[in-house]
Amino acid sequence: MPMKRTDFTPRQREFWRCFLLGRDGYLCVGCNKDVSTLIRESKTDRSLPVLLIDHIDGDTRFTDSRDGVHGGNLRHLCYSCNRKNVKSARPTMPSREAPPELLKSETSKPKFYNFLNAYLVENKNICYKRMLNRGSKLANDSSQITATRWYDQMVDVINGYEEYSLDMVNGDCDYSKCNNIHVCFYGEIPREQDVAKEQALREGIPDYDDANRFT
Repeated sequence: MPMKRTDFTPRQREFWRCFLLGRDGYLCVGCNKDVSTLIRESKTDRSLPVLLIDHIDGDTRFTDSRDGVHGGNLRHLCYSCNRKNVKSARPTMPSREAPPELLKSETSKPKFYNFLNAYLVENKNICYKRMLNRGSKLANDSSQITATRWYDQMVDVINGYEEYSLDMVNGDCDYSKCNNIHVCFYGEIPREQDVAKEQALREGIPDYDDANRFT
């Protein structure tokens, strides 16, 4: 029975493309042609990118290799090498049942992201330590090490997250375990003026005018 194809979401595809470019370089691992050569040799009306993400064992459900290497089941191939690979007698892989730990991780990860996204929508930023503490507990009591791995997969990428030091914006934090690092959506690091205004409003300072505070 042919396996069901699982396509990446745009965010996942962007993450894995950056991962593969950083790991293998800007080339096809099949023929070793670099991106410049592939662009020069490709048709001008091509609709696909010159490098395609390929699942090495043909099982599109998994990104890691069977021995657990992160991203070990993925590689970049040019269109020609990808077509040759698809047309070859690559067998349909047998069912590969994930271990209980991986199953828990895959079901818990969306809960972590849902918590973090909802918190950032409402509060704009969150203490890094608070994110790990609360996020891991809400994600089926996962470990903070696992939560850190989930966060690292989406930090400093478009549509992901970004972190900054409170010293950058002259801010403070009410979380007792704060390490002076806060997290926000990518590209939304707050301005010092905005932080000062929020703190003043929170402290009830009357007639606060942030326009004159930084002149």
